[in-house]
Amino acid sequence: FNEFLLSTTKPRIAQSYKEFIQTKCLYSHHRIVMTHGDFHPRNILAELHDGQILVKGIIDWEAGGAYPEYWEYVKSLNTMSSVEEDDWWRYLPVLGMGEYCNEWAADMLLETLIT
Repeated sequence: FNEFLLSTTKPRIAQSYKEFIQTKCLYSHHRIVMTHGDFHPRNILAELHDGQILVKGIIDWEAGGAYPEYWEYVKSLNTMSSVEEDDWWRYLPVLGMGEYCNEWAADMLLETLIT
């Protein structure tokens, strides 16, 4: 999986730099699990009932699939802005998906190498 992520980097990235990232920054011990792949507020159907918010459904499963267990957490934070106020991270159900801050940081590094 990590080899695939690194295969999409810009052509000018040195092979030794890719090897460093793969061996020192990316983890390979994660279980593969089924994930939604695009878990964001806009994909959660909810309604207010007796003063409580009830989740009624989750839509937009086109990015779903079998991914490392950290994938849902990392991709859920993809829309978080560093320059705009955003509290989405406070509401992530980490008890169900886990919390993977190191993996999120590594994904941010990969984003800079891809785009």
